[in-house]
Amino acid sequence: MKPRHAAALALVGWYLMVPPTSSSRVLADAPIAAWQILEPFETLADCQHRKDGAAAVAESWHVQPEDNDRRIAALAMHLTQCIASDDPRLKSK
Repeated sequence: MKPRHAAALALVGWYLMVPPTSSSRVLADAPIAAWQILEPFETLADCQHRKDGAAAVAESWHVQPEDNDRRIAALAMHLTQCIASDDPRLKSK
């Protein structure tokens, strides 16, 4: 690998991202550029570890059917994704 390629790869980080929500649902179909960055990471493994932890926490919540806000938040946490910081989908069109 050429040094300039190694330097370019070293600049790529990862974002744990969550889809936007409305008052009644998770907007999972929204473009990635509209998703919120929860936390940046240096490695995919670190991001994936946090993603798995977030899903586990959401599963531990005892959400009552009438607790719409918490139900939406739990679903959003299950839909989080690790996205490379240089992913072209992050740029708005």
